[in-house]
Amino acid sequence: MVVNLSKLDNLTNELEDLVSFRNDRNSTEYTTTEGHKTVAFNLYNNKDKVAVMRAFLDKGQEFPEHKHSEKEYMIIYEGSAKLCIDGEEKILETGDFAYVPPNKPHIFKTLENTWGIWITVPPSKGYPGGD
Repeated sequence: MVVNLSKLDNLTNELEDLVSFRNDRNSTEYTTTEGHKTVAFNLYNNKDKVAVMRAFLDKGQEFPEHKHSEKEYMIIYEGSAKLCIDGEEKILETGDFAYVPPNKPHIFKTLENTWGIWITVPPSKGYPGGD
């Protein structure tokens, strides 16, 4: 499957557009108790091998320390975030790539409005298009 990200960008230029398309584009909207929003689009999910998600996370969105059995890859293509893996902190900026090994405790927090691509192997149940 080939995904044309520039075509998807044209469909999802603004957050308001993302939210309005969420029911038609196989997407999921997350809202934290602090009111932060994440809008995630399923780009590919074959249910047992790999999942690819494109997501918008607003400034200050934090995923507290957690771990999971999947390998997780992330590419930041607009914005910036702080990633802490096993106590080691890294700042991710536009164009940066990060890998989180299975079962490694990690924290992720956006420093500004951020767009990224997340890949999990095998698929994570929390991803759009998954179970």
